[in-house]
Amino acid sequence: MAPNELIRQASAKIASYLVLRLTRGDYDPSTTAHVGELIAGWSLSTSEHAEHLLCYELDLILPKSGHRKTLAKSTNAFPAHFASGKYDGFFPEILASYLGFVDWQGEVPATRSVFKPPKNHVEILNILADLGYLNRTEGEVFWTDKAGQAMLCVGAWNPDFQSRDDVNAWQQEKNARKTAAEMSTDLRMLAINNPRTAFLPVFHSLSSGKWYNLPDNFGVERAIETMHSKAKAGK
Repeated sequence: MAPNELIRQASAKIASYLVLRLTRGDYDPSTTAHVGELIAGWSLSTSEHAEHLLCYELDLILPKSGHRKTLAKSTNAFPAHFASGKYDGFFPEILASYLGFVDWQGEVPATRSVFKPPKNHVEILNILADLGYLNRTEGEVFWTDKAGQAMLCVGAWNPDFQSRDDVNAWQQEKNARKTAAEMSTDLRMLAINNPRTAFLPVFHSLSSGKWYNLPDNFGVERAIETMHSKAKAGK
């Protein structure tokens, strides 16, 4: 299939996703949103960007009284709406709006790791894979560098095209290893011999006593696990 045709199919399906999110607050690809439905939206930059795109660039929603907007076309008419090619140039914005929503909602992973496509998003992700934004491997997919600019625009990736979640996970692991290495002898032995009871002693040893500067629970648990696993592997 020609790239332009894929872009138009992806645009129609993503626009349907955005509309259903903004009208129903949920997404099911088998659901149809109808002409005249009220755009509810949220007071978030993610939804505001989608609403502006749908209204002023894609001609799919119309201003009503006050600040209200309503759907101009039913979602089942979206394929024909995009078929002319008039909106092809807006695809980078359409993709960014989709990625911003699914990342915020936690519906589709934005990491560089492989993941299984969520059922409701299989059709969209398959088309994006055909366009080169994802690679497929044994029933799973992973984002390619082609998605990098859109991911960067929505704050999901950094300028080096590393995902925010991956970087945070790496930093958490680094901190946990540092905590494990700096444990006192007593806490180290407790973590090795009785990791279940080690949490509170380790937590309190890292706490400054100020509520706004408490240690991360995951980091404490991971430090204990690291120490216990290291000792077990050395036996």
